[in-house]
Amino acid sequence: MRAEIRFHKAEEDLQTKDLQIADHRKKEKEMETKLKEFAKLYDVIKNERNKCVNLIQTSTQKAAEMKEKIKMLQNEIEILRHTVNDKDKILQNQRLKHMTNIVKRDSLLNELSKQKAVYMEMKAQQDQQKMDMSKLNMMINQGEEESTRLRDMYSKELKKRNDRGLKLIQIEEEVATFYEKVNIEDQLIRNGNVELQTREEEIRFLNMQMSEDKRSIELLRKMVPQKRALEQEREILQMQLEQCQERMVELFKELEDPKNVDRVRYLEGKDPTPTELHEKIEGLEMRLAEKEEHLLEKDLIFEQVTRLAERVKKKAESGKEDTLELAKKVNDLQAKIKETTRKMMAMVSELSMNQANALKLQQNLKEKEAELEQCYIRMEKGEPPNDDYERAWLRMLRDGEIRQRDKEEIRLQEDEEEQYKIAGGVTTTAEPRPNAYIPDDDSELPIPRPYGKHAPFKPSEPGSTMRHVRKPIPKPIEI
Repeated sequence: MRAEIRFHKAEEDLQTKDLQIADHRKKEKEMETKLKEFAKLYDVIKNERNKCVNLIQTSTQKAAEMKEKIKMLQNEIEILRHTVNDKDKILQNQRLKHMTNIVKRDSLLNELSKQKAVYMEMKAQQDQQKMDMSKLNMMINQGEEESTRLRDMYSKELKKRNDRGLKLIQIEEEVATFYEKVNIEDQLIRNGNVELQTREEEIRFLNMQMSEDKRSIELLRKMVPQKRALEQEREILQMQLEQCQERMVELFKELEDPKNVDRVRYLEGKDPTPTELHEKIEGLEMRLAEKEEHLLEKDLIFEQVTRLAERVKKKAESGKEDTLELAKKVNDLQAKIKETTRKMMAMVSELSMNQANALKLQQNLKEKEAELEQCYIRMEKGEPPNDDYERAWLRMLRDGEIRQRDKEEIRLQEDEEEQYKIAGGVTTTAEPRPNAYIPDDDSELPIPRPYGKHAPFKPSEPGSTMRHVRKPIPKPIEI
């Protein structure tokens, strides 16, 4: 039974195994069909991939060619832009020159109108100055008439003054004698003052001597305690005095001895005789008599002078008021004469100044007229009116060009600085790096997306050593 059961189990297992083998064979066939399909698909994909690689290579070549073309077009655009800018500058310069020419024409017309106005004004001033000159001539004539009248009055007053001057001279002589007397009295007063000063000096000297005596007395009083020493000194001095007296007695005896020849010393000169002395006495008496006569004459003259001085004093007191009035009148007339002469000189100087100004204005007017005619002639010939105007015109054009050039440089500098400005107000000279990309999916809009943390690496521009590196040849990718 057990064997049958095992046999049945083995048969069942065999049947299940057969079924499994059949299933696996089916699966194998299915896998073979799928593998064939996948092989076909692989071949198709491989062909497609090769085609894509070829397309990529061709597209990269075309992109490089397009970049070169774009660069060439950009260079051409830059060249055209520069030419357009140059032409714009030339056009602006031409417009500026045209405007400056218009402005200069207007300025020349204004200057011409100003010159005409100045000419009319100068002509009016000339007419006014002619009228002023006629007025001044009339005033000069009146002044000359007044001066002649004043000269006549001056001559009359001069005669009167001379007469009064003679009288004043006589009075002054009388006054001089009086002043001599006064001077003599002043001399006496001065002599008295000198004598008084000498007496005062004597009194001062006596006072000083008295003070010196008092001082010596005080010293002697202080020297009283030294009595013994002084007594001894006195005894010594007395002995010396006795010796000196004895010596003096001996000398007197030698001098009085007639036998001693050396004691006599004769004086030089000679004694006058009595006749000579008598003649000298007579001469001195004659001189004394002459001096007495001169003294008497002086006394007589002094008495006469005193009498004359008294008379002159009386006359001076009586005629003092008349002389004062006359002196006042003379002073007033002299002041009037000086004032009129000063006014006349001022008018003459003013007239000469006006004449000089008139001549100068006439000369300026002639010069301006000649210059204006020359300007008209040059303008008719098509030349500038004047070299100064031409230089001013050229200077104005040069200044305009310089200002335009400065403005253009400032504008270019501002544009360049604007290119280098980035977000946040920071200025940089570095080239901008990409921080976003545009997706290639057709399903989405071409909106730039930021790279985030992992931005693509941007290599630096190739240097001059890249000419030694051979360009790589791209190979097709085979899978």
